This record gives sequence, C-alpha cells and structure tokens, in this order.
Amino acid sequence: MFAVPMEDTVESDHSPEFMRYRDEFRASVDKDRDWRVEAREDIEFFCGKQWDDRDRQILNEQGRPTLTINRIKPLINLLSGYQRLNRFEPEFLPRTKNDIDLCSVRKGVTKYIMDQCDYASVESAVFLDGSICGRGWFEVCYDWDYASLDGDIKIKRVSPMDIYPDPESVAPDYSDAKFLFRCKWADKDELKAVYPQHADIIDFTTNEYDRAEDITLVGLEPLWYQKNTHKLRLVERWGRRTESQQYYLVVIDGKESLLKKEEITVDHFVSGQVKRPVSLPITKTYCTVFIGEHVLEEKESPYEHGMFPYVPFIAYYLGEGDIPAGVVRDIKDPQREVNKRRSQSLHILGTQANSGWIHEEGVFDAKQKSNVRKFGSMPGVMIETKPGMMTKLQRINPPNPPVGLFQAEQEAVQDIRDISGINEGMLGTDISQSASGKAIELRQRQAVTHIGALFDNLRRAKQQILFIMWGKRGKKGLVQQYYTDEKTFRIVGDNGEQDFITINQRVQVEDPILGVIHKTLNDLSVGEFDIVVSDTPSTATQRQSQFWALVDAISKLGIPGDMVFDMLIDMSDIPNREEIKKRWMERQQAQQEAGQQTPIKLTGNINIKDIPPEAQAQMLARIGIELPIQQQNPFVPVLQQLPPQVIMAISQMGPQELYGAIKMLFGQMPPEIQAQVGQMIQGIPPEQVIQMFHDAAVQVSSAAGGSQPQVPQQVQQRPNPQTMTQPAVREMLSAAQIGM
Repeated sequence: MFAVPMEDTVESDHSPEFMRYRDEFRASVDKDRDWRVEAREDIEFFCGKQWDDRDRQILNEQGRPTLTINRIKPLINLLSGYQRLNRFEPEFLPRTKNDIDLCSVRKGVTKYIMDQCDYASVESAVFLDGSICGRGWFEVCYDWDYASLDGDIKIKRVSPMDIYPDPESVAPDYSDAKFLFRCKWADKDELKAVYPQHADIIDFTTNEYDRAEDITLVGLEPLWYQKNTHKLRLVERWGRRTESQQYYLVVIDGKESLLKKEEITVDHFVSGQVKRPVSLPITKTYCTVFIGEHVLEEKESPYEHGMFPYVPFIAYYLGEGDIPAGVVRDIKDPQREVNKRRSQSLHILGTQANSGWIHEEGVFDAKQKSNVRKFGSMPGVMIETKPGMMTKLQRINPPNPPVGLFQAEQEAVQDIRDISGINEGMLGTDISQSASGKAIELRQRQAVTHIGALFDNLRRAKQQILFIMWGKRGKKGLVQQYYTDEKTFRIVGDNGEQDFITINQRVQVEDPILGVIHKTLNDLSVGEFDIVVSDTPSTATQRQSQFWALVDAISKLGIPGDMVFDMLIDMSDIPNREEIKKRWMERQQAQQEAGQQTPIKLTGNINIKDIPPEAQAQMLARIGIELPIQQQNPFVPVLQQLPPQVIMAISQMGPQELYGAIKMLFGQMPPEIQAQVGQMIQGIPPEQVIQMFHDAAVQVSSAAGGSQPQVPQQVQQRPNPQTMTQPAVREMLSAAQIGM
C-alpha cells in the first residue's frame, strides 16, 4: 500500500498564467483532433490495415473474402528510397574574403555532428512520417552526459503524435506559432526519477485521477490521464514571452552600442561613455513542464538562439482552413476500391463452382440432398439418382462475371498512380518495350516534378536545423554556445579523404607592435556567413553523372588528360582513389625531375633550312653531324674555284652587289652545277640565299689564310618574306651574264 497524502497537503496551481497554459493545451488538442484521426488511418493503410472493422465483420458473416492488395506501401517505399538516394548537402557561403576558411571549418564541423547523431537515418524516418501522415518532427538539442562531463549536439526524430502546435498558427511551416506542446505518457515512477523534488505531487495526482469516476476527454482521447495504464500526460510547453529589459546606451571609440545592465562597469560611468539608460522590449523563450494541475518546472530556454528546439517537416499543408496531409491521404479511397473489387471478383469466381441444382420433387432423398449440397462442386464428384430421373435434374449455369468489374479495378489502380504522381516510369514497371530512353526519362522527370514540393519542404526543414545549430540574426547557435573549448573533429573531406579540424585553438603569435599575443584559430564565434542547402544532391548517382559529363567535355575540348586527372579521381567513386592519385602525382614529379636533369639532344634528322645560315656550321659541328661540304653551303664549291682577291672582294660586298655577283656566277657554272645549286636553294627566302653566298665567301677566304673580312650589313627581313620558287631560280639562271 502506498501512503496517500491528504488532499489539503498538495495545492493545485491556479495562477492565471498556468490556467492559460492549460486552456491553450486543450485548444491545441481539440484543433488537432481531425488531423490525428486521419493520420492514424493513414498509418494503418500504409501498414496494411485497410478494412473497416464493421465492413470486415459483415463480410465475414456472409462468408465473403476480405482481400487486402496494398498498393500504397510500394509507392511510399519508392519515395523513401528516392529520398535516401538524393540527399542534399549544406553549404556555408562567406560574406567576406576573411570568412572563406572559417566556412570550410563550419562545413566540416556540421558533417561531424550529423555523422555522430546519424542524421541521415533520422532525416529518412522524419521524411517517411511526413509522406505517410503529413507531419514529421525533428528535435535539435544539446545532450549533456554527466558521466563524461561533456555534451553533444543531437538531432532526433520525434513522433508526430507527440507534438501539438499552436491552433492559431496559419503558416504552412508553423513559423508564426507562438507556442507548441510536446507530450508523452509516463508512469509515476519514471516521473519521480526525473523530478524527485515533486514526488508528493506526482503520487497525489496519480491517486486523484485513479479515484475519479470521470476522466476528462477530448473526443475519445483522455486529456490528462490514462486510467487503464495508470500513466500521466507530461506536457512540455515552449512559448515566447515579450519582456522589458534594461540597457545602457554607450559610446565607445565613437560608436554607439547597447550593453546589458550586468555588462556595465564603473569605468564606463567614470569615462563618460554611458549616455542614458534604455528600456527595450525583448522576446524570450520559456519552457514550462506540468502534469494535470501542477507545474513541475518552468525556466527560460537554455538555448540562446531563441527558437523552438522542434523543426517540422510538412508534406502538404496550405495553413488556414486545412489540415496537414501526406501522399497516403488522397489515395485511400482508390485503395479501398481495389480491395473491395478484388474481394468481390474472388467471391464471384468462388460461388460459380457451386452454383446449385434444379430438380423435381422426389429426385433425391434426404441423404442425397445433403451429399449434393456438400460435395456437388467437388472435382470428380459422382451423383446418383433414381432410374428415369436424369431429365428431372438440371444444373444452374451462372452468368459470366461482369467485364466492367475487372476494368473498374484497373481504373482504380491507375487512379492511385495518377493521384500520387508516381507513374510507371518511376516505378520501373509496365514500361513498353518499344518506348525510347528519352520517353522513359521524360516520364520519370514528370513524376519527380510532381513530388518536388515534398523535397523542397524537406530542404527548408534542414535549413532550419542549420539555423538552430549555427544561429541566426546575430544570435548564437548551439555550436557557438556550447563548443567553446578547444576540440578536434575527424571529418571526411569532399574528396573522401579523412582530415582533422581543431576549433577554438589558442596559440601565441608575435605581433610587431604588441609583442606576444594570444590568438584563437578556427574561432567559431566570429565571422559572417550565409547558410544554404545545395540544390545538387550529393549522391553516388549524381556524382557519376557529373563525372562522365566532365569526361565527355574534356574529350570534346581536346584537353590533355594529365591536366585534370587528379580532379577526375576526386569526382569518382572508385576504391583506393587517394592511393591512385598519390602514385600518379609521384610519377608526374619524377618525370619533371628527369626532364630537368636530362639535356636536350638534337637528332641527326634536323632540317638545315630551319637554322639561320650564320649558325649552321657551328650547330652542325656541336651536335657531331658530319655532312658533305656541299650540304653545308652550296656556294662553297663554286667560290673555291675563284681567285683569292675575288673572294675577298665578294666578302666585302653589300646586299645588292652580292645579288649581282650571284647572277654572274650562275652564268659561269656548268649546267649540271647550276641545276644542283638551284635545287639546294629552292624554297629558301632570297635574303637567306644572299646571306649564304656571303657566308660561303667568308668561309673560303678564312680557309685560304686571308684576313678576316669586314662583315657587311645584314639584309633586313621583310614581314612576310617570299620564298624562292622554281620559276624564280630559272629567272636568275637565264639572267646571268659572264662579266669576269
């Protein structure tokens, strides 16, 4: 026996504010009642409980089947699978150049937190809740572990049946809600373990409800107490309250700012920085926990971001004059039709086998009648009658099943697909073999467009989660509020490589003016940034599509593969890609070092015409190529036949005189020599031919032991020199005259 305290030992809380909380909760439960009735039925339809109990009982009494052909679950499973394969990644956009590195750190910390709390699974579960019944809820909180004296940011799924939003909220995402309630049924032992200081109140409330003859109901649901399970409803109210707060207007370094009363020191007054006190309305968030008529706890929200710790994911909801709905809501009636028509078809087929008999009186005795009634429809049955009675016995032929019955069932199946927007292309079934790939892709894209609102709402919910984690409008988020000490996170980078990030790391640095100062690296409390959720899903399918698109662009543009090979490896999903990239980079570095150490060697097949005439002899000698003298300069053999004084004179001629000398020498050459020299200089610009003739004279004069001649002025090259073609060579030969 438990000692029951006297009623006058525990007083109820009848303060106006608490009574208003109770009225708000009652109004929320009453407003949410219609949605909860539909939501529970939505869940039952997804799970396969699709027959009304009364209808099933009537059909069972009539001996009719009640088939359940669940067409809803495959559709919802497809949506859930599509969401799991198309997750969206958060992005942090810097507002200044100094915030670029900090945004990378924030992205890494966010990935770590989400990995630690298994956010992917939580998100999929909440998405499934919303797709089925219209609402899903996240909880974003800081979970403190007393054993390790440390805590972690957690993102959890909350049952959609546990949340009661503000009944006057009209925003589709409840962003205008002034309060919301989270409730759970708990027994008194569980409550006393959490609130030991209120053990008397908990015992008193439980016994009071047990003795009561009537339990307060809203609809068919108990409001405060479940008498059959002896559980109390623990109500957690999160609401906003506007209060007046005292500030001081101060001027520091010429800039005005507001400081709280507790932030003001005597120095501010002495220095004259305080101008005047200012009273401003401030909105604060409070949390109140109560059972029945008793408050267990009330305090200001421990979170500085000022937002509710619960984030909704709403599938379809207009706000005012509507209730949230999921994909299941509008396809329940077609699903009922499928079940009933299939059951009716089975009943017709089953009754046709024993359609009955027509016979005259006296054909069967009592025993035969009983046997025919029991076994008349069995395969291979033998019916015996009295002699001459066959003409008095006739089987009843049932009518053919109505064709419209089966056609109507197919229409109901098609209605489910049309209403949900998930067609055969997305399901991957009933696709015509003659359908082209483009046609199938178009149908799949139409289905994705139809369900686009679901994923847009999920993206908005994820963005709200990031605001709670990182703050908004100058207020600290959970990360800045609780992750203030130095801490190292292990993250996985964009290229799949594991890395470590240390936040709030205090180091000593040398300052040229202040000397040694302390600086915090990766300080998460500074910097400005914008949070967006990427429109490009971060999945293996999307990465493969982007990978092959880049490969195709590289091949079409003719970009060398070694220029972007490391980027291709990062975008791929092949195993050991980091090892592959490491080996490739080592090979590239080795080739560069080998290229720097190995001297450039010219091969023996160099074209003599590509080298300037004045450098031909030196370059050929340097690379060790021995060529016949006539290949070095075609005029050398001709000039060697002339007297030394003539050669000396030629070496001192100008460009115009050299041109005339060439014409005269050509006239003195035998025809075979003329043809040989003409063939060797064919294709060489005239200026180079003249220079070759001069170089040959200098070479022959030096070999004969003559003094070094004066080098004439070089011929100026034209912008586009004309090559000496075969007709030009013939003109020179025909114009040559013997004048020596």
